[in-house]
Amino acid sequence: MRLLRWVGLLGVLAIAGCGGGSSSSVSGGGGSSNNNNNSGGNPPSPPAPTTLNFSVPLFNPTKQATLIRRNMPASESGSSLTVVSASTNKVEGEDGPGRDLPPELLAQQLADLTNPSTRNRVEGILPRFQQLAQGADQNFLIVTNSQTVTCRKILAESQTVHCTIFAQVVSGTPILTEAQALEIQAKWDEAGTGIYDTDRDIFGSEWTTGGGRDGDAKVNLVFLNSSGIGGSNYFGFVSPADEGTTSSSNQGEILYLNYDKFGTDGFNVYSTMAHEFQHLIALNTKLIRQGAFSGQIENAAIDEGKAVLAEDLNGYGLEAVGGGNNFTYQATRAFLQSPSSQGLFQFNGNLDSYGRDYAFMRYLLDRFGLTAFRTYAQSGGSGLAQLNASFGSASTIFADWTNALVASPLGGSVPTNLRYTGPFNPGRSYSSIRGFTGAQTLPTLTPGQTVSPPTGSQTTTLGPWVFSTVRYQNGTGNTLNVSVQVDSAQGASMVVENPTGTFGGLQ
Repeated sequence: MRLLRWVGLLGVLAIAGCGGGSSSSVSGGGGSSNNNNNSGGNPPSPPAPTTLNFSVPLFNPTKQATLIRRNMPASESGSSLTVVSASTNKVEGEDGPGRDLPPELLAQQLADLTNPSTRNRVEGILPRFQQLAQGADQNFLIVTNSQTVTCRKILAESQTVHCTIFAQVVSGTPILTEAQALEIQAKWDEAGTGIYDTDRDIFGSEWTTGGGRDGDAKVNLVFLNSSGIGGSNYFGFVSPADEGTTSSSNQGEILYLNYDKFGTDGFNVYSTMAHEFQHLIALNTKLIRQGAFSGQIENAAIDEGKAVLAEDLNGYGLEAVGGGNNFTYQATRAFLQSPSSQGLFQFNGNLDSYGRDYAFMRYLLDRFGLTAFRTYAQSGGSGLAQLNASFGSASTIFADWTNALVASPLGGSVPTNLRYTGPFNPGRSYSSIRGFTGAQTLPTLTPGQTVSPPTGSQTTTLGPWVFSTVRYQNGTGNTLNVSVQVDSAQGASMVVENPTGTFGGLQ
């Protein structure tokens, strides 16, 4: 969403034979200075970089080592390094990611929502959707196609606890029957384990004071067909404009869902409900603050990571009855195959963006546990600042996470802070993923380079909160020496495998 950008330079990597071993060095970093005097009006020189040294003795063909380099500045935003190709992000068997509004439209709506002139609420508002009788028609403006779609209220108020269900009317008939709506209602309303209670327990509450924007105590679930929702690529979305008063607002707490994705068991619809409800909750927890509008917008990448995690925690993740989540599998696979394409706090709507931030949120949950994660998710802060406030040091967590992406799938005694314990893990096999035939295995992290020392030199430029990897293999038995120069916002580490596939240590 916030796309102010800058580029950080990590350094020059040189690997060469050195005496009886192999040597690698990184220079450049933030630069060095022979004179810190600021006379003459020149800006002060940046501090000299720090040299980090790594050494693997007897580096022979049975060993492998992965150097991880990171750029961790004090701000979230900055420059992307590469553009991910469309082929990397293609969802097999689907038309695209399909969750959420396009980033540009979402950013505009959120900007409008921070403007007091477009969010003033009429006091004493009536419950505009709940007061409608079963069978009543209601028009909704769909922002993805700028069309007004007529929908019908399918269930009576007495049949639901936390939702009001509408269905698009096509040729005089709603696309949902009452029996189908009751199936959906049960998944949403089930006490303690339904989507409504699960998301609220972990992530917080939607706007409820005074009934929220629409005066209703219930969340509106609006089911459309592919044409009505804006195209077959859409599984569903939340429109932040609905929490304001612009001409694009339907003025209510609303999830828009594509019923054409229901399939034989509703999995894609239910997982999308869990995903989008997290977004609705985050709008209130972070920005709306029960109608005060005294908060701030959550970082888009972090928000999406939590939304994919919501699918997982509702039982619609990589491990699920009837097969794992196709979207989550494809997104995490895209990230693992292209891990350095974006920073942690950047989001462009591509699959690897979803996969990266889900993998990070899943790591936080696995490492710190549900209680700590719940406190973090329900906090009023956002982005990098809230990570620092909740976990002590985002830089430390980021470093541990990047190490875990390499170390977690290895055999041997992997430290607990370098392991995933939930359903996501690089290199893990799943007996069934929806849309695929047979068992599927996530790839391990694809290194940026795989080299056999000695080799030449290279310069690596990293944007903010981006990491890159170099994998060393096929050693000749000499010592592998690696020197990396970093500045105060950067870091490096090395995961050693001895033998290959077994954790041999972290430097």
